[in-house]
Amino acid sequence: MVSMSELWICREQVAKKPFRLEIPDVEIWTIEELCFYLFQSKDSLEDGVIGPELFAWLSEELALPRLAAALEQEQQQGRQDCWCAWFLLKEIGMYSTKELEEMRLLCLALEDKDEFERQKLKADRLLRGQKYGRCIDAYGRLLAMDQVYPQKKIVLGDIWHNLGVAHARMFLFAEAEEYFSKAYECNQRAESKAALQQARAKREQQSGEFEIPPRSEEEWNVCLNQLREEYKKKVM
Repeated sequence: MVSMSELWICREQVAKKPFRLEIPDVEIWTIEELCFYLFQSKDSLEDGVIGPELFAWLSEELALPRLAAALEQEQQQGRQDCWCAWFLLKEIGMYSTKELEEMRLLCLALEDKDEFERQKLKADRLLRGQKYGRCIDAYGRLLAMDQVYPQKKIVLGDIWHNLGVAHARMFLFAEAEEYFSKAYECNQRAESKAALQQARAKREQQSGEFEIPPRSEEEWNVCLNQLREEYKKKVM
């Protein structure tokens, strides 16, 4: 006897229109690809993946209306995205019992996390996805939440550190130096101290690249004459 899950997984149906994920900016065409993404992202699933657009895509593009309806019902019962993802993977049957149980336990653990912790997971994922502008905004919101969700200094230090990483990867080394400095003040991590030194060196190097070297009046006159001679050659 073949189970419903096995029937679904063996269909290998490819959608005519993909389900687009903004992070990590990929298009999903099959239920297998969706399952792979959900399993790999189980600890920090981007908000909005499990929602009306996914339900419509499953129903219309992959002809899985019963799965879409069951998934929507789970969400309406107040289940978080991680739990809904686990439910979908369980129904499809693509992963082993052990893997599914590990994911179920993770979902239960995430349910105990407060808003601050869940938002930090999202911000960290934006950083890993190289969405630097969005992750900077996300970390900024976390810092604004500190009054409501007081955290240990080491956690705040890690947020400052990740802000430094985002700015350094955009070659904004002055800002990165400032954030790494704040990070090290909070967490005293060797990693933050090393990043601070690297950002400072990069900032100094960057400043030197655009600095006009000092010249005497005589040297400037020589340069000016050279430019004049080059100009004459081009126009004559």
